[in-house]
Amino acid sequence: MRWNRSRSSRAVTAAVLAVALAATAPLPARGEQVPFIERGERPVPSTRPPPERNLVLLFNVAGLAGNPFDGDRGWRLEAGIERRPEGRRLSSAVVIGGGSVAVKGYPEEWALGFSGQGRWYALGDFERGLFIGGVLDFRRIGPHLMCGAGPLVGYRYTTAAGVAAEVHLGLPLLADSFSGADAAGRVPLRDAWRAMLPGVFIGVGGALRTGRR
Repeated sequence: MRWNRSRSSRAVTAAVLAVALAATAPLPARGEQVPFIERGERPVPSTRPPPERNLVLLFNVAGLAGNPFDGDRGWRLEAGIERRPEGRRLSSAVVIGGGSVAVKGYPEEWALGFSGQGRWYALGDFERGLFIGGVLDFRRIGPHLMCGAGPLVGYRYTTAAGVAAEVHLGLPLLADSFSGADAAGRVPLRDAWRAMLPGVFIGVGGALRTGRR
């Protein structure tokens, strides 16, 4: 009987000590009392706006060449890329392409072209705005390698989803030719330049955001 009482006393004493230790233990910090998942809270979304679009890729959908008034015919494929420094109204663009043209009275000739452009957005902004600037144009048509320079004007509209449509007109005037005299039986220099309708661009593509957010 004494052994049972002694055992019971020890059990009660141990229980009392355990309760006392639990009561005197330091409480966790307030932020640690309830785990984040148990509180059911959601992270607060960032209110920082996304960066502005600063890069545009376009394909010329009006790939015509040849002056219909002179009876010329042709086709061309062109693509353009434009980049703008962050927060600026100035940008630079490059248009490259190729095709063929047949001037009346001469055989068909292959053509390659490269244009560099400087743009300033006079009205609106980079996504929806009217721009003016200048163009420097290089073309290889048949035996002729030519360059021209002139003014540029155009407009671009970009949807909220980033689909871009642009129309621009460059008017480069033939400045120089790096080829010799007109080759016999080949398209003359100035006829070749006019036949490619330099500077007419109707493009569709996309506007992108690049760089860090």
